[in-house]
Amino acid sequence: MHRRMVYIANVRIPTERAQGVHVMHMCEAFAKGGVELELWVPWRFNAIKGDPYDYYAVAPCFKIRRIFSFDLVWLPIVGFWLQERSFLFFVQLSLLSRKGVTLYTRGENVAKDLVAFAQRHQHPFYIESHALPKKIAVYEKIFKQADGMVVITRQYERDLRARGISHVLTAPDAVALERFSIDISQEQCRETVHLPLEKKIIGYVGKYRTNDQPKGVEDLIAAFSDLAATQKNILLLLVGINTDEMTEVATLFKKANIREEQYRIVGHVSQVLVPTYLKACDVLVMNYPALGHYVHYMSPLKLFEYMASGVPIVSTDLPSIRDILNESNALLVPPDSRQALAGGIMTLLDDPARAAALAAQALQDVQQYSWQKRAQSILDFVTAV
Repeated sequence: MHRRMVYIANVRIPTERAQGVHVMHMCEAFAKGGVELELWVPWRFNAIKGDPYDYYAVAPCFKIRRIFSFDLVWLPIVGFWLQERSFLFFVQLSLLSRKGVTLYTRGENVAKDLVAFAQRHQHPFYIESHALPKKIAVYEKIFKQADGMVVITRQYERDLRARGISHVLTAPDAVALERFSIDISQEQCRETVHLPLEKKIIGYVGKYRTNDQPKGVEDLIAAFSDLAATQKNILLLLVGINTDEMTEVATLFKKANIREEQYRIVGHVSQVLVPTYLKACDVLVMNYPALGHYVHYMSPLKLFEYMASGVPIVSTDLPSIRDILNESNALLVPPDSRQALAGGIMTLLDDPARAAALAAQALQDVQQYSWQKRAQSILDFVTAV
């Protein structure tokens, strides 16, 4: 059994991005599964202060080690390259004193630099990858050299196996179920986060864009404007919008003739508050467009948080989403259609019995997607390979 592990991620910790949530919860779950684990992340300037264990609400059962890097990401073109190269150089230097430790990496570029080092120094080496690289031919040899690959969608696994990479495990993302097991009513949730008690609230949690790719927020606002024309008692709640996105998002509401009292934009909130915001809603929306990555290679954290909240879900119908959702646990609508999205939302608001049944099934289905179960499946895979 691989009981000593170094998890290497070129990620600023804490970070407002979802990858930080994933990394920290996986490290906690590995440690609780009996692994002596250290998380190695780069030393970076960080506007987010405070203890990372508190920030992510995880137990301090693993060690975080900050490896020196030249934090020059603000430089155009070469800044990130310099930061990453320096981080990986000092990672390898630090590993020279470690013998026989399993290396687990998050990210293809990290893997590219470390796979040969791991082989030379006899470290078992595993790669977790969340997106099919654009230049997959460049990474194919690297992936074959690794002792195992962990991916988050079935399509990604099929793509790798088609290229002769057979040591692959599909492990969808997960959720901290215990965080959602709170005995609190919708009314209490709304009072806690200062939301109106009398309105039907349509909720979305996430960014406006990710890596310059739209996440469907603009179409959600457009769909809401169609609903708001006839439904006076509804409110659209957007949680997690970046500070530098808020002005643009507010402009979209204005252009859609949606009054300020009909919506609420909330910036980044702590992980502890996410369940409260979700449980305050009547319907939760995921409106991913039909773009390549979204269609086949994503397993969004908010999907599992939505399911764990006990609130009914309206989602666009994409193959990656169908890895987890179906007609029994969500209302699925065609992508890139404001009319279909508005219709799906209205269907659940008009039919509380159907909405409750979908939410109950989603809550039952999500029980298999805890961080602990995900970590155990990976540890079983690591042992078996």
